[in-house]
Amino acid sequence: MSDSAKTVNGGGLEIAGGMLLPANVYPQSLGTSVLHWFGDALGRLTGEIPPGYLNGPYFKQWIRGRHSTADWFSIGPYQPLDGVGTFRIKMFMLAPVNARNAGQNAFYIDVYDYDGGTVLASATFSVADLPSNSDAFAIISVNAHSIVSGHRYETRVRAEGGADLYVYLLHWEVDVL
Repeated sequence: MSDSAKTVNGGGLEIAGGMLLPANVYPQSLGTSVLHWFGDALGRLTGEIPPGYLNGPYFKQWIRGRHSTADWFSIGPYQPLDGVGTFRIKMFMLAPVNARNAGQNAFYIDVYDYDGGTVLASATFSVADLPSNSDAFAIISVNAHSIVSGHRYETRVRAEGGADLYVYLLHWEVDVL
């Protein structure tokens, strides 16, 4: 993990630079299901799916000065989870170093229980929190989130205007009995 790995706002979410995560960040155990969604498959109220790709770009983008900061840039997947257990998230993103505005917040992210109306973890990341040696980074949940059987969950991102943002992949690891 790079020197930029840090937890902010006590929200249980951490940023790891360079998208190279050590294999032991989350040792997978028996009974773990892995779910993932490419960025362009997740919902959005602002931002765009870039045009011009034959088979889909598999990511979405939010560009400063072009898209609104008032709406969610990434929402969903509203995935129902059943059983007793926990889940963890990793979201792989990019913020080009040359498209950042120092001194501003880059984005807010949370893990949300859609049916319970509860934020399970949240954090706001400033441009200074982003890795300075790489465009790419991952957001990881450092704490497992308890599942309420039958509830739908989502990971939400709101751009705060400090950097162009790209969402590439949302990855969940679900442990249930």
